[in-house]
Amino acid sequence: MIFHFDFIRKGLMQLWSYELTRMLLITLAAHTHSISVGLTQGYSAVLLPQISNPNGTVHATTEESSWVASLGVISTPFGALAAGLIVDVLGRKLTLIVTCLPYLVGWVCMAFANDVGLLYVARAITGFASGMTTANFLYVAEVSSKQHRSMLSSLGSINVSFGLVIVYTLGFTTTWQKAALIASSFSVLTAFAMLKVPESPSWLVKRGEFEEAKKALAWIRPDPLVAEAELSAMVSSKIEADQNKLQLTEANKTPLKRLVHKIKLSARAILLPTVYKPFSILVMFFVFQQGSGLYTCLFYSTHIFKEFGTEYDENLITVSMGVFRFVMAFIGIFLMAKIGRRPLAIVSGTCMCVSLFFACIHLSLRDYLPPYLDFIPLVSVLFYVGFSMTGFLPLPWILNSELFPLDHRGLFSGMVSFIGYFLIFISVKIYPDLMRLLKLEGLLWVFFAMTCLGTVFFYFFLPETKDKTLKEISMSFLKKGSADVEAGKSSGKDIQR
Repeated sequence: MIFHFDFIRKGLMQLWSYELTRMLLITLAAHTHSISVGLTQGYSAVLLPQISNPNGTVHATTEESSWVASLGVISTPFGALAAGLIVDVLGRKLTLIVTCLPYLVGWVCMAFANDVGLLYVARAITGFASGMTTANFLYVAEVSSKQHRSMLSSLGSINVSFGLVIVYTLGFTTTWQKAALIASSFSVLTAFAMLKVPESPSWLVKRGEFEEAKKALAWIRPDPLVAEAELSAMVSSKIEADQNKLQLTEANKTPLKRLVHKIKLSARAILLPTVYKPFSILVMFFVFQQGSGLYTCLFYSTHIFKEFGTEYDENLITVSMGVFRFVMAFIGIFLMAKIGRRPLAIVSGTCMCVSLFFACIHLSLRDYLPPYLDFIPLVSVLFYVGFSMTGFLPLPWILNSELFPLDHRGLFSGMVSFIGYFLIFISVKIYPDLMRLLKLEGLLWVFFAMTCLGTVFFYFFLPETKDKTLKEISMSFLKKGSADVEAGKSSGKDIQR
């Protein structure tokens, strides 16, 4: 027995000596928040059918139900913006710990809600918390090595899918109140997990906390030489940036002048190619993502499957979709590590277009086709959602943590997340109106057209970030020998990991 315990102990110590093991543990801790995001996104598919029942404990009209669904998203942009503002002040780690509180409050309020008004409040709170969890992608990107960053960042989409599977299964087996209580436990799990991992070394160096950064790197990188080299590169960038900032401080000696100048620099940052180029690309990515209808299908999956008029139980189909989405997210990790972001986005978009095309054609010709072909639109939509998990859905969130330079990463990634979540709110809120206006067939044709346009956009404009450091990614947006570089100098050098 002693031999067995000693063997296990040595095996665990050997496993701990690998850098990938440590990064994986950090990533899993941060992305437990992504499970809560999946729970929040999928909860409306559980809640809405039950509160639509006039005999339920809480009853909501069609209009009230649309607000219950969309309020889970309307507050999300403000959570993303708040995270973008505080993540540079509190740090990546503490921001993720603080985010657990609104999640816990929101789910508990949901579980004990006895009227629609309290459901509104609870959904708004959990939506706000979901927006704040965009900080976990930022944290993971900064602690990951360039070789493993794509795989580790992709774990976020897997955990979101896992959260969806959990909540869809709960909706199939229990009440919405019990589902909310179970969901609240994940916020507690995240808080405990984040207490055990280190802060982002990049953020610590930016704050001038070099000893803490050294300790954090020693935790993440077991090889002392690798940790020392990485710290040295960070400190060099920090010193260079401080020298530029010192010159600006000398020119603006009073605190008020320094504050005004800092605000001006932040406003002028959008003129830098390292900021406006990734900002434009990411915003357009989110426009096409929402136009493709992916989040609409997540929030209204049960209703959409019911509209197909199949003989299968729509709740069971929704659970099946969640499981298939979860499996495809794993495939997406493998493909992202092998072929990179840009090719994967193009392949993902193309496969989604083909899937939607079959669904649209069948719905358009349904009256002329035999009944035994009624499974085609159902299967097509399942594949459309599944293929989205390999690129179209997770990539903008991953790229948002990679494309911006460190000095502007917190603010502008928060702004992009704000826009992304605002677009999600619009797509979710207008779904009932679009269904009345276009019917399911017309709506799917719109999704098909936007997916096609997005795929073309990826081909021409989406950058590749595979196997590049965050500094290399940022510098790729600079034009050689242009005034863009000079503009970068005027705002101070960007500190990069």
